[in-house]
Amino acid sequence: MAALKREVADRDATIGDKEKRIHDLKRKNQELEKFKFVLDYKIKELKRQIEPREAELLHLKGQIQARARCRRPAAASSCVVDMRASCGADIQRMHKTSCGDLSTACLSTARR
Repeated sequence: MAALKREVADRDATIGDKEKRIHDLKRKNQELEKFKFVLDYKIKELKRQIEPREAELLHLKGQIQARARCRRPAAASSCVVDMRASCGADIQRMHKTSCGDLSTACLSTARR
């Protein structure tokens, strides 16, 4: 009989330990969920900050490709028309502020 009482007491202690472990794991899980929420928010915020930069990079890649077309002698004469038709006023404005008039750059390349 004493052996059975000891076995029951051991099992109760084991159950108590397991319940404590479950409680600790649930608490840790809640902390990780909060951490995940914060990190998800930060990721979304960083993506919102990157989007305009990605658009600007695409825009600049188009400008580089257009300038590369301007440097080819056969394409230089149609370069100004192609640039204005495909890229519009944004490219012209950016080139005027940073590199000079785009049409002047294309025409001077065509004359070389």
